[in-house]
Amino acid sequence: MEHFDGNVAAMNFLDALDTAARHTDEPGVMDALKYVYAGSFVLVAVLVIGVFANRGFTVVGGILAYLFSLSTMTLTVKSVFVSQKFNFPKFVTLLHFLCCAFLCFGIMMYRQISGHKRMPVPSMKQMCTMIAPIAVSFAASVGASNIGLVYCNASFVEMIGATSPLWVICINLVEGHAFDMRLLWPVLVVIVGACMCAGGELKFTWLGFLIIMASTFLRSFKSNLQQKLMGSQNSEDKLEPVELLGWMTPPCLLTMAIWGGLTEGFEPIVQLASGNGLEISMAIGLTCVNACVLNVANNYVIRDLGAVGAMLAGQFKTVLVLMGASVMLGEIIQTQQIVGYVVTVVGAYFYNSIEKGIRDAKTKDLKEDLEDVQEKASLVK
Repeated sequence: MEHFDGNVAAMNFLDALDTAARHTDEPGVMDALKYVYAGSFVLVAVLVIGVFANRGFTVVGGILAYLFSLSTMTLTVKSVFVSQKFNFPKFVTLLHFLCCAFLCFGIMMYRQISGHKRMPVPSMKQMCTMIAPIAVSFAASVGASNIGLVYCNASFVEMIGATSPLWVICINLVEGHAFDMRLLWPVLVVIVGACMCAGGELKFTWLGFLIIMASTFLRSFKSNLQQKLMGSQNSEDKLEPVELLGWMTPPCLLTMAIWGGLTEGFEPIVQLASGNGLEISMAIGLTCVNACVLNVANNYVIRDLGAVGAMLAGQFKTVLVLMGASVMLGEIIQTQQIVGYVVTVVGAYFYNSIEKGIRDAKTKDLKEDLEDVQEKASLVK
């Protein structure tokens, strides 16, 4: 689940959007802002296609769906909180999980009824050691990120959050999994580029640093578990992206229900029952549709690119933040930020190229080994 995962930069962009809307009275200015924002999406699409074209149309489509839904998710959620004055993020997140559950279990039931594929049921070991920890680490990472913002500013949080790929690598090494060191330098390049994109004065406290670092680790831990479940060599344990999202929702629902019940109580339900409840429900419904697209696309990106690759691809959204803040708030895009984004794109390009080459080589070796085994078996007969 990604939509409330510390997306600080996008929230800054929305603050810029609100400020521009309040202070812009000149005819045609808002239309110009819309064109610039649309142009930002086109630029991101072109860059994603250029970097990940070697992965195929399906993978590129998944990445674009993930990035665009990630950006528009913040817009739609902000509308619920600000325009509708329904400031209950945990209740809204609970509804997102519920909609994802209906969608994913509906798809799995349809596949089973149509005879396409039997609905997989995770073992108790999978639920306790992998799926439930995903839910807990998700909730804890969001809570820690929100608390960390009290002690540190958004730029510092963005810089620390950019180290997520390194945490995934460290987790894999601790678990005894091999990591090809040829991939380390492009990961470091992307991290450096992301840090350069974080402009403004940095507010640092040791307590804030530790809290944000904990949030970053938990987010990396969650993504690593998601990759394992979708990339398992055991066909009985392996889950497809939709299947994983479906079975993630029950523990996520339970976690968010307890957390929301303790902090928000029944107030969200009371407000929905008020006179403007229908309008609020329609606004929340739009966020639920976006959440389904976002979370399904996120799982597909993790499956296709791996946890590290998915985190690097997520950095492509930075251009939306930079251009939005420049046009809507009049902020000057620093040369450092332009260079930083270029560095990020270059690093992501080389990571994708090297990782794709490594994966293709392994696939070729496995195919040759299988052909050798089949040839020997035919000779024995």
